[in-house]
Amino acid sequence: PMFDNHVMPYLESLSGVKLVSRELRVLGIGEADLTYQLRDIIENQSNPTLAPYVTAGEVTLRVTALAKSEAEGLSLMQPMIDEIRLRLGEHLYSENGEPLQALCARLLTEQGKTLALAESCTGGMIASALTNFPGSSKFLLEACVTYSNDAKMRRLGVQADTLARYGAVSPECALEMAEGMRASSGADIALATTGIAGPDGATPDKPVGTVYVAISSTAGTQVHSFLQWGDRGRIRYATVLSACDILRKTLCT
Repeated sequence: PMFDNHVMPYLESLSGVKLVSRELRVLGIGEADLTYQLRDIIENQSNPTLAPYVTAGEVTLRVTALAKSEAEGLSLMQPMIDEIRLRLGEHLYSENGEPLQALCARLLTEQGKTLALAESCTGGMIASALTNFPGSSKFLLEACVTYSNDAKMRRLGVQADTLARYGAVSPECALEMAEGMRASSGADIALATTGIAGPDGATPDKPVGTVYVAISSTAGTQVHSFLQWGDRGRIRYATVLSACDILRKTLCT
C-alpha cells in the first residue's frame, strides 16, 4: 500500500507518464509453443510490450503500456490483446489476471449451477481450491475423496466388474465415478479424477502421470486423458488445473 499509494504517484508526477498493465493467463499450451505463436509480437514490440512468465502449470502474459493515463494505456494495449486472443483461442482464459479456480467459482455462481466432486488422485485438492473463495457454498454441494476401490464402489456406484477389467485408473472408472457422483448428489455438474501420481503404482501401459478427468452434466459425460509430468505434487496440482479448465470450458459453452 505504501508503494502503490505514495511512491508510484510520486514517480509518475516526476515522469509525466505511468505504466498500465494487464495480466493474461494461459493454460494448455507450453511456454515454448506459446512464444513461437507470438514470436513476431515479442520481437517487434515497442509500446506496448509483451512479456511471458511461467508459473506452475500455466503461462502468464504481461502486456504493459507507457502512457499519460489509464485510458490511453488501455487503448494502446487493446489491439495487442485482441491479436493474442485471436491466436491463442480457448487457451487464453483470463484477460484481467483472474485465477482459473476463481473464474470457475464465479461462473458457477453467475449461472446458478451446482457442482459435486469425486476425487481420487487429487485427494480433495479441487474442493480445497474452490472453497478458497467466499460464497462457494452456493455452488459446491459436496466432495468425496474416494481413494480406495471399496469407496468408489460403495459411495459412487462404480461397478466391481469395471475395476476388475479396467482398473481404478481408467476412463471407464472415471466415467462411472462422475456419473455416480452426479446421480447421488443431484448436482448439475460432477467432476471426477483418477490417476497415478507416483512415484509408485505405474504399469507398462499406465506410467506415472497417467490421469483421467471425467465431467458429467445434462449434456452427457466426457472423459479426458492426460499424461502429466513431474513429481507427485506437480502431477496432482496439474490435474487440479486440468479439471478446472474442463469445468471452465463446459460452463462457457
